[in-house]
Amino acid sequence: MLDVRRLRLLREFADRGSIAATAKALGYTPSAVSQQLAVLEREVGTTLLDRTARSAELTDAGRRLSDHADRILRMIEFAEADLSEAEPTGQIVLTAFPTAAVAFAPALAHSLRHHEGLTFQLRQTRPGDGLRQVRSGEVDLALVDDWTGRLPTRGGGSLRFSLLLHDPLVLVVPPGHWAADPDREIDLWRRRDEPWLAAPAGEPSR
Repeated sequence: MLDVRRLRLLREFADRGSIAATAKALGYTPSAVSQQLAVLEREVGTTLLDRTARSAELTDAGRRLSDHADRILRMIEFAEADLSEAEPTGQIVLTAFPTAAVAFAPALAHSLRHHEGLTFQLRQTRPGDGLRQVRSGEVDLALVDDWTGRLPTRGGGSLRFSLLLHDPLVLVVPPGHWAADPDREIDLWRRRDEPWLAAPAGEPSR
């Protein structure tokens, strides 16, 4: 049976990227973290970390187990919260960009109805302000979109990220346009001078 503490170590390693950073975050020595991950490898019967003299990174099996660990740990947290005698109270403040608010806020509000001691406040924020407001403590949660590809999907220092979905980009062209050919590679940069219908100036998606 897999040890939950070792799964947590693996999850932290996946978020932080090094044994030293994992040890520092959890208050262990790097040697202890390395030893526990080695024990986890023996438990699952496969190599989870590709180690070199100066670094270590997850193998494919390590990444798959890390994803499993993430779900397992979340389920444990949910079970603990569900069985807690203390009913949660207070206010939960969420900030979101408009389309996210429309898509997700009703489901969040519905789920909070089971806790009469909680109130829910939704705020709309400008692009880029959501993360700052969570860091400063102005809000509890932020629904953000990332067009840069640089935001982490799980870790992130003092913040915890959870990827909700990938939103595909769809290019719409008239019949006969060069990009309408499914066998032809689309090079948008070469077509930058064509007339475009796009988001207004200042929008991150533009």
